[in-house]
Amino acid sequence: MMSLYGPYGWGFLWMLLAWLIPLAVIALIVWLIVRRPGGGGVPPAEPGTDRALELLRERYARGEITEEEYRRMRDVLKER
Repeated sequence: MMSLYGPYGWGFLWMLLAWLIPLAVIALIVWLIVRRPGGGGVPPAEPGTDRALELLRERYARGEITEEEYRRMRDVLKER
């Protein structure tokens, strides 16, 4: 005779919980790590560094701008 919980009775429910509970715990841990202050985001820039100058140096290093353009833009940024 088949019960309300299938041919395995309560065993199926316990087996299902044995899989779902650890998965829920892992998901909770991941969620807490991502949600914590400073977690999962871009790290803050070090004090004393200017992100605009960093980007300008990177563009110059990739050859996107000439040396003249680099120097002119650098001077403008340093005036700020």
